Amino acid sequence: MAEQGDVERLVGVTIEEYNATFTDNDGNSVPYIPENAFVLIAQLKTNDVFDCPYAPVIDLKAKGGVGSNQPMNDFIFRKVWEEEDPSGVWVKLETRPLPVVRRPAAIVYATVTS
Repeated sequence: MAEQGDVERLVGVTIEEYNATFTDNDGNSVPYIPENAFVLIAQLKTNDVFDCPYAPVIDLKAKGGVGSNQPMNDFIFRKVWEEEDPSGVWVKLETRPLPVVRRPAAIVYATVTS
């Protein structure tokens, strides 16, 4: 029913600890998922819970970029050019992923109270 050691799998459920944090406007480190909460995400056979389409990049010279009227065939746009004043080489990299949840009912966010 449960694997030995730390419980990472329990009756077909994989348990992963997520300790990532972000810094709020006051400079405090805040966990994305509080200590008294958990997120349960269904692993469906069709693997269609999430999707990640890409928006066109904002550069008129980009194939598939905004205003180009061409299909986008590359998810990362790169451009390099030289400037004389001040002299230097500029490098532009742009990608615009749009992660979306396609099946919100497959995700449960819950808090635990004592």
